[in-house]
Amino acid sequence: MMAGKFTVKNILRLRVKVIIFLLLIISPFIYGQNVLADIKMQPEALTNQEEISDLLLIEGIEGFKLKFRGIDLIDKHYLITMKEFWNGELTTLDTIMNSARYNDILKIRADSIQIKVMSKKLADKRLKVMFTFPKVRNTQYYPATNSDDYSLRILNQREDFTIKLDQPFYLLAYIMPYEKDGILHWCSVDQSGYEVEDWGKEFGLEHYLVYEMLFR
Repeated sequence: MMAGKFTVKNILRLRVKVIIFLLLIISPFIYGQNVLADIKMQPEALTNQEEISDLLLIEGIEGFKLKFRGIDLIDKHYLITMKEFWNGELTTLDTIMNSARYNDILKIRADSIQIKVMSKKLADKRLKVMFTFPKVRNTQYYPATNSDDYSLRILNQREDFTIKLDQPFYLLAYIMPYEKDGILHWCSVDQSGYEVEDWGKEFGLEHYLVYEMLFR
C-alpha cells in the first residue's frame, strides 16, 4: 500500500504542485523588479527649514533637488544639454554635463542619483544656473532681458511619466512668464502641451532656457 503512493503519476502531480507553489512565491518579486526597472524622478525642495526658504526667496534664488531611482541606472552615464531661445529662435545649444567624459569616475553605481540645481537673476542682466552632481559642480551664466520674472520650472512631473534609457526627456526650463490681462502666467507655458521650441512664438516669450537629459 505504501509503495503505491510513489507511482510515476503521483510524482508528476507533486512536481506540478511544487512548480505552481514556486511561481506563486517568485511572481510578486519578478513583478516588483519590473516596476523598479522604470526610472522615476522625485523632485524635492532645496530645504525644509522655513528660515532658509525665506532667505532664498529674498535673494531671488530658486532651486530643487532632483532624485532619480530605478535599477536601470546602475552602471549608466547621463547627459544634460541646454537649449537657449531668443525671440522664438534656438540660438545656443550647450552641453552642461556628460558623465562619460570622466570615464568611470561619474558612472552611476547605485539604483539612484541626486542632482541639485539652483538659479538666480543677477543685477547685471545675467542668469546664473548652478548644477551640483555627485563629485562635480557646473555653474553657467547667460545673458538675460531686463525682466526679474524668470522662473525655474520642473518639466514632466506627471505621476505616470517614466524615464527610459537612451530616450532624451525635458528636465527643466528657466522661463519668462506669459502675460495676459495684466496677470503673469508661468504654468500656462510649461504645462501648455506645446513643444518647447514653440513657446516663444505661442506665448511671445523673448527669452528662455530648456534643459534636456538622457540616461544611457
